[in-house]
Amino acid sequence: AKKKKFVIVIVIVIMIDDKNILYQFFFRVPELKCVPVYETNSTGPVHARIFFSKITVPIVPEIVCEASGKSKKESENGAARKAIEKIAQNPNYCAFLKPPTTTQSSIQDRQE
Repeated sequence: AKKKKFVIVIVIVIMIDDKNILYQFFFRVPELKCVPVYETNSTGPVHARIFFSKITVPIVPEIVCEASGKSKKESENGAARKAIEKIAQNPNYCAFLKPPTTTQSSIQDRQE
């Protein structure tokens, strides 16, 4: 009788959420080394809680985003997603990554 062989395949899925993406963005850039700050509150009965999260980024005071969700994780990810969108929509928020090195002479060259 032949023996049957079974192969077990284990798939590991790494979940990268918006909160982690935002953290990595600010922490991996040596000039920044900043951690976004989350404030989370909840309301409602235990079986139907609604969580409200607010995110601030100390070095970019213009980034203040809020979101709500059925769990703390969901509301914090929602706030992080809004912060990412805010950064992506306005390149001025990323200007601190590479300060402009424009001199007066290069400005005059462009105008001519």
